[in-house]
Amino acid sequence: MNLGAILKEKQSKENRDAIIKYVGSSQEKMEELMSFFFSDDLRTCQNASWPMTYLAEKYQHLIHPYLKQMNENLNHPHHDAVIRNTVRVWQFLDIPEELQGPIYERCFEYLADYDRPVAVRAFSVAVLYNITLKFPDLKHELIELMEDVYPHGSSGLKNRLKKAILNLKKIKP
Repeated sequence: MNLGAILKEKQSKENRDAIIKYVGSSQEKMEELMSFFFSDDLRTCQNASWPMTYLAEKYQHLIHPYLKQMNENLNHPHHDAVIRNTVRVWQFLDIPEELQGPIYERCFEYLADYDRPVAVRAFSVAVLYNITLKFPDLKHELIELMEDVYPHGSSGLKNRLKKAILNLKKIKP
């Protein structure tokens, strides 16, 4: 399969599924896909981000070697899809301890930023919640942010926030 050529085509479910099938559980093929995800070409990185999320959810071990680079990549993302799909991936993962702080801070900023797309903010809720489960001392500042964001959120964001707030309040510090 010529992965580069497929990623330059118009995005489609057929192409996404073909890429997912091609990569499967192969670390070597995931490396190939991730090289396109980190490329400077807008269409290529955007198109690589979609199948990457499905592969990361199914084969979490494939994405772990790229977590630090994914976080650094968000300093200068080429497209909103890169941000959205990176944060989407993080919500499914057990993030390594050395990256929990930087990822928590980034997602905290995304949630607090009313100009961010709703999907980025909603996925950030899940990432923040998961990290806070490991560090309950963070719950008060997170609940405060979530309660500030709630009145201004979309219905989907409000739903995620409401569930997260209720569950966070149950956690003992």
